Amino acid sequence: MKKHLRHSLLALTLMLSTNISLVGAQGTITEAPATFVLNASQFDASPSANFTGVSPTLSQDHLFETGWWFRVSGGAAETFFPVPITQNYTGDTATLDWTSLGGALFSAQLKWVVNNDATVTGFPSGTVRGEMTITNLSAVNPLTLSLFNMADFDVQPTAGNDTAVLGPTGGIDISDAGTNIARYRGIGADAYLVRAFDGASVTDVAGVLSDAAVNNFDNTGLPFGPGDFTGGWQWKDRTIPASGTLKVEVVLTVNYCTYAMSPVNQVVVSGGGAMVVNMVTPATCPWTVTSNAPSWVTITGASSGTGNGPINYTVAPNPGPNPRRGTMTVTNALEAAPQATFIVSQQTPLPPPCTITVTPTTIPLPLAGGTGNLTITASSPSCQWRL
Repeated sequence: MKKHLRHSLLALTLMLSTNISLVGAQGTITEAPATFVLNASQFDASPSANFTGVSPTLSQDHLFETGWWFRVSGGAAETFFPVPITQNYTGDTATLDWTSLGGALFSAQLKWVVNNDATVTGFPSGTVRGEMTITNLSAVNPLTLSLFNMADFDVQPTAGNDTAVLGPTGGIDISDAGTNIARYRGIGADAYLVRAFDGASVTDVAGVLSDAAVNNFDNTGLPFGPGDFTGGWQWKDRTIPASGTLKVEVVLTVNYCTYAMSPVNQVVVSGGGAMVVNMVTPATCPWTVTSNAPSWVTITGASSGTGNGPINYTVAPNPGPNPRRGTMTVTNALEAAPQATFIVSQQTPLPPPCTITVTPTTIPLPLAGGTGNLTITASSPSCQWRL
């Protein structure tokens, strides 16, 4: 209730200060049952949004806010993207256009696409991707700017009970004490920021971006929680050539397949041999395993499957002279990024056993004694001997 009050107060402030009515609910896109909504107060300092149809309780809303800010190089503060010139919501795609921003320095197009991931995962889940394209309007001068995206997840079933860590795929993995998980990624971003929702848009991520100062994210705030999560990604000081474009992307996923290899690594003797590692994942989750050292780590069993299962592989003998390390990575149909990594470490080949040869084997000497010469030959310079 407190969260929705923030949006109501902001909407009232805008109406009073501008003496105009707000744009109605911006629009909805869906790939049923996954549904993404940009609400009336989407293009301001508290960018309201909803993401439903992606958990066992389809009515649960897992997203409170997500929005975009920019700062042109030399600017005094970040600026949120205002109401677009045009908006189109058709099927699973929303396309939003700005023809002139930053003092007529650039135009922008934002494309949101929502996906029902349940067709792959086998359980209620979904992803929404936001791709922002910036076009430099100058035919002469390059343009340098920073872009920011923020998101306030309520993973559910409790809005203020989220925990978050930096996940294995480079995104921020968010979970609740209940049954839902979420992943928030800024593809190619330079830094993240995580702060607790404060109800007043002062110290949370939306508040930081909306103050009257220059802010740069500094990879702080993780691990987080339990608490009410807000986070953001920054693409810092990107230079766009004259008439050129820049594209950045955020990915917001609720309920996804988790993957692990058991064990997470194996040490193999220098002579190699047949080995096995176990895939651990929910029963409906598909996977594909790829060897990143195919010249000596070869998958001999099934390289793809669904749910738990063994992965058989062989390791070739190590010709030396050094130990070596290879990996196998797990991917699925929804993500290009590796979802899990398995490490194969192979020991250094053992040196051959030392052999010492003495020639001649006998030296005849007179009874009065005398001298003789022996030749000692070792099979390796490292072989030691003593008379």
